[in-house]
Amino acid sequence: MKRHNSTKNTRLLRPWQLVLGILLMFGFTAEANGLPGEQAFSVSGTVTSATDGLPLVGASVLVKGTSTGTITDIDGAYSLEVPGANDTLVFSYVGFVPQEVPVAGRNVIDVVLREDAAQLNEVVVIGYGTQSRKMLTSSIASVDAEEIQDLQITTLEGVMQGRAAGVSIQTANGQPGAPPSIRIRGGSSLQGNNEPLFIIDGVQRSSEDFNPEDVASIEILKDASATAIYGARASNGVVLVTTKSGKTGKANFNASYRSTWTSLQNRLDLLGSRDYIQIERIGLTRSFLNENSAFGVGSNATGIGNPPDGNFTLRVLEPGESVPAGYESMTDPVTGQELIFQDVDWQDVAYRSTRVDNVHFSVDGGRDRLNYYLGSSYLSQEGIAKGTSYNRFSLQSNVDFQLSDKLNIGTNVNFTRSLSDEPFNSSVLFGRAARLAPTTRRFNEDGTVAPGSSSGLPNPEWYASTFLNSSARNKLNLGASLQYNIFENLVATGRLNYFIDQNTREAFVLANQLTSARDASVNFLESRLLQFEGTLKYFRSFGDHNLSLLVGGSNLNTDYFTFSASGQGGPTNSIRTLNASPVINGASSFKSQDKLIGYFGRVSYDFAQRYLLSATMRRDGSSRFGSDNQIGYFPSVSAGWRISEEGFFFIPGISDLKLRASWGQTANNDFGSPSDLNRFFLSQGVVDATLTYNGQAAARATQMPNPNLGWETTTQTNFGIDLALFNNRVLVIADYYRKVTSDLLFSNPLPNTSGFGSITQNIGKVEFKGTELSISTDNIASGDFRWTTDFNISFTSNEVLELPDNGRDRNRIGGYERSDGTGIGGVAEGEPLRQIVGWQFVNVYSTTAEAEADGQFVEFANDRTGSNGIDYRNRVGGDVKWEDVNGDKIINNDDLQVLGYANPDIFGGFGNTFSYKGLELYLFLDMGLGHHIYNSNRARMNSNSQGNINGTEDLLRAWNEEGDVTDVPRFIFFDYGNARNHDVVGFGSTTGDGGLADRASSLYTEKGDYLAVRTVRLSYTLPRNLVQKWGLNSIKAYLLGQNLHYFTGYRGYNPEVGALDLGLYPLFRSISVGLNVGF
Repeated sequence: MKRHNSTKNTRLLRPWQLVLGILLMFGFTAEANGLPGEQAFSVSGTVTSATDGLPLVGASVLVKGTSTGTITDIDGAYSLEVPGANDTLVFSYVGFVPQEVPVAGRNVIDVVLREDAAQLNEVVVIGYGTQSRKMLTSSIASVDAEEIQDLQITTLEGVMQGRAAGVSIQTANGQPGAPPSIRIRGGSSLQGNNEPLFIIDGVQRSSEDFNPEDVASIEILKDASATAIYGARASNGVVLVTTKSGKTGKANFNASYRSTWTSLQNRLDLLGSRDYIQIERIGLTRSFLNENSAFGVGSNATGIGNPPDGNFTLRVLEPGESVPAGYESMTDPVTGQELIFQDVDWQDVAYRSTRVDNVHFSVDGGRDRLNYYLGSSYLSQEGIAKGTSYNRFSLQSNVDFQLSDKLNIGTNVNFTRSLSDEPFNSSVLFGRAARLAPTTRRFNEDGTVAPGSSSGLPNPEWYASTFLNSSARNKLNLGASLQYNIFENLVATGRLNYFIDQNTREAFVLANQLTSARDASVNFLESRLLQFEGTLKYFRSFGDHNLSLLVGGSNLNTDYFTFSASGQGGPTNSIRTLNASPVINGASSFKSQDKLIGYFGRVSYDFAQRYLLSATMRRDGSSRFGSDNQIGYFPSVSAGWRISEEGFFFIPGISDLKLRASWGQTANNDFGSPSDLNRFFLSQGVVDATLTYNGQAAARATQMPNPNLGWETTTQTNFGIDLALFNNRVLVIADYYRKVTSDLLFSNPLPNTSGFGSITQNIGKVEFKGTELSISTDNIASGDFRWTTDFNISFTSNEVLELPDNGRDRNRIGGYERSDGTGIGGVAEGEPLRQIVGWQFVNVYSTTAEAEADGQFVEFANDRTGSNGIDYRNRVGGDVKWEDVNGDKIINNDDLQVLGYANPDIFGGFGNTFSYKGLELYLFLDMGLGHHIYNSNRARMNSNSQGNINGTEDLLRAWNEEGDVTDVPRFIFFDYGNARNHDVVGFGSTTGDGGLADRASSLYTEKGDYLAVRTVRLSYTLPRNLVQKWGLNSIKAYLLGQNLHYFTGYRGYNPEVGALDLGLYPLFRSISVGLNVGF
């Protein structure tokens, strides 16, 4: 719960509490004093918070059964004349559990109130306003300032991960500064953007690089009744972020420092050199590349043997030669010769333990008519992969000034600068370098770092210091707001924002042992957003009738500019800019503009806070769509019934019960990067202006325009229940939703006579549905000890209802022979999204006789006969038997089947907080269940599919000779794309089989289920009376662990990687120590 400190660091008085206090002290007490009865009895004392011991300002103290009462002063103190010494006092404060205390003849009664878990988010932010949670008819999840502060996480997505039902956040990439993937209720689109809309202090912007320590609250709007007021941008849900503001009182200074140590979260089970040589040498005898196992035969056999000064250390020990220092020896399993080699663990070379420093400072306060908040932070993070880092400086300023009783103005300034060193090519560094053959040379004879196998299979240490890639990003938001109270119940607001985002990325390749080209490139992307919004709000109460009206308008203009250029041949490594490149390979620039104009309204009504009704309507016009379909209307309606407020309702233990229902429509107009012409200008068509004709500049249309192109529209229905039990000690929120997105954007083939290959049309439909459950409990609150629990779980499913009728069987997108596309993440009518399509593993043939008797034949688009005369389409002992779906003994596209789906069916989180006086222990777990991952990284290693890369320990169990019984097929050196056993994934290369591009098998389609120990925090807040002696307000020290462990059966680095694991930047584990000081 957010705590704002006054001049004595005490709870601030809210306006309604002040009015109530005046009435209590001057009105009701006078009435009580006139009553006959027992002799008056004087009671005094203090009311404080059980959480931090701070006085509660404005807490209510009432004599039970009467109107006699008072409120606490700025020190939390009260004094009250009660009718009799045997009366009972009722102490209450908003957000805390009320407490009844018998007077029992005492003159001094000090009371400690504990926070009410069900009321911590009493007021939540909604679209263009706020609302009491008990009056909500929408599905909204919240994270408050105190929780954000305690989590000590550096990204907004990390703050939300696992803490809100219906919100799936997966961290696929461990690159410092890289944002996770967010899906609210599964997203909404197949080809468009599925990330939610972020509104930070009223401005549409991305969440990247934003500092969570400046955030006061996060609200996640999930159903259409909550999001429809944002219309064309809201199909994927909306995240509302509100930054901190100052409150009247003396200046409060807060400083924090956190030091973090990070390390590789998980390691792959790779082979050491001795096992690698044993397996690779035998595997080479089975390869189509070579007809014998001689060293150095074939261009792809260099990792098996090469000259002493080459890129590999494995070679034959010369007669009379001793084993050199730093080398090991073994007998060649094929020739019997003595081999020498080095053993390098490339995971140790590629990854490191690093340090992260995070400093934050803020000041807030106010006096007279001015309130202010100023926060700044600096984050310095080294990545666990060598050569990677992330640095961020941020500044947040919020100032509110009340010019008069009617007029208030505010300013909002946010500036962020981030610098990042990133991999030049992630697939090379993480997909290849970290899995180099362990016999690859790390250092040259002169001690310098060796390049590795090649620039495509490099030494990661060499690659990180030679192939440079950095980015600098500046974000600036300038905002001004105005609020004018026209009448008592009529308020006008206006907001003007200017937001600019500039991102410059520069890359340079130093001259090195493999190339002297000195390639240089620069890419610049700039977006400028000018946003104006105005609203008019009216609210009125008529007895038990409460009415609130909102109307408003919104105008967003965004300008985009991109520039890119590349060159090579510079004279020195010291000058890394294009002006030093005599050869410019290319340069291009691009401009575009995007406009969105909307009008919206909302009406909310309740009767006696019992029957609740709300409706919204938004009209949006977007320049992204066809001239005939630029306008869209997005309505919503919701209702609630607080049954617990009915006179007939009484069930012991139920404190509050509300039923909710909603329906609404939203849209998705974000279906491509503005720099991607083919998607951004789908409605207007695309023109290629880089052509020449008869020596003159020329242009031609490359895509047919579609003036009828329109919105992807999502219709959503939601039913929910809010339940509070046992005096609000248990809070349960449950929701069921169903949403259908229609008019999906798809590319539909056109006849050749049209002059175009395809046209983009609105011709698809997909359904998402699910159930969400959140439970918060205050388990124990006894004396100084408290234990609370937060739990949420979501069950979700989806189905493709319609796809373009393009003549392919079952309208499949992503299958084989049925359509274009890939087997990873494909879709088909009547099936869930993000399929993994491939061949089903049955078993490994124990003998060649068994394989020949079975008669299975693998059909290739291209014949594959090795130089040793073996036709690899026939099966032999040690090969895989695939499931023959149609029984024709031919394994081909007709035998492909769905092996799994990439989206989790179940996800959620579970947190416990234990506190005793100033000591607090917080444990948080989150999970994802029911999804599958194609572990292409492992498949490539076990097939040596790119030559000279390591394998995993699976190969120690591989079939080796006739009669072996195992589930790991025989190893064949360089099995790339030949669909033999391990690697069924080819990428259309000359050595692979282009007809089998990007296809999986069940051998490496693995369950991605995980339970993550996400956060463990132990903190201690020093007693206030102690720190005050030092002139401070508070001191809190903590020890924090994050991403500590995954309980999972997945054999890759990260079970959150997504559908296809090609070897991304691995996740890191972190241990932090920190100190927060208030003064």
